[in-house]
Formats: sequence, C-alpha cells, structure tokens
Amino acid sequence: MLRVHVTNDEVNAYWTRQAAQANSLPIEVRTYYDPMPDGDCERVLFDLDSVPADSRQEVLARLSNGCSFKAAVHSHYLSDAEEDQLRANGVSVFRRLEYKKVVAFFGGR
Repeated sequence: MLRVHVTNDEVNAYWTRQAAQANSLPIEVRTYYDPMPDGDCERVLFDLDSVPADSRQEVLARLSNGCSFKAAVHSHYLSDAEEDQLRANGVSVFRRLEYKKVVAFFGGR
C-alpha cells in the first residue's frame, strides 16, 4: 500500500523526500496534476495551500465525504468550519508541514 504526499510545492516535495529518506519511509510525492490517490493508498497527505484554486472545493468535498485511506491535510488557510468538517470525518489537520507530525502520520518514529 502506498503512502503519498500530494503537493504542487517544490519545497514541500523536497522536504517530504528528505524526511522519507531520513526515516526509511516509503513516501511517494505526487502533484495535483497526477491521478488522485484512491484504493491503492494507505495514507495520503494533501497540501491544500498548493491545490489549484479551481480544484480546492472538489478536494475538500472528497475528503469530507470519507476516503478509502487515512487522510491528512496541511494548510495555513483553512477556515474553522472547514477544519471542523475535515476532523469530523477522520482527517488529520496540520496548520503547517511539521516534521514530527508528518513522520508520525506516515508511520515513522
């Protein structure tokens, strides 16, 4: 099963690859232009700050309706209502990309 970070931000993608290597975690980095993760994934982290504006509501709706994988998001710009809706549906919410939380989410130490 795959562990995926979906981001269009090159810095976040680089950081994720470094964290994966340092913690021996098999994390695949995808962009929002790649096929969206589905049943082939175990855990998926979405960078909501880099999602294309015309896709943001679609991504939020998909996450709010439940997923076949454990999901998390990171964003500086979630409203309280969006955050509450995501958490109510089992999505972990991070206000920023934090090393310890992300490594723990992907199953590291």
